[in-house]
Amino acid sequence: LHFLFYYCFMMIQMTSQILLFQHDLKSLILLFQHDVYSARHLPEMAVRILRI
Repeated sequence: LHFLFYYCFMMIQMTSQILLFQHDLKSLILLFQHDVYSARHLPEMAVRILRI
């Protein structure tokens, strides 16, 4: 019975770690996408600034 409880606890811990990892991965991907988007628009912005 004690082993079963310990096993359940380990599963919950692993699940929470995986969820945290997924969340970190999602925010990392969003950040990367934003950086790529910004980098793509950087030349246009530079041209606009130089024109002004």
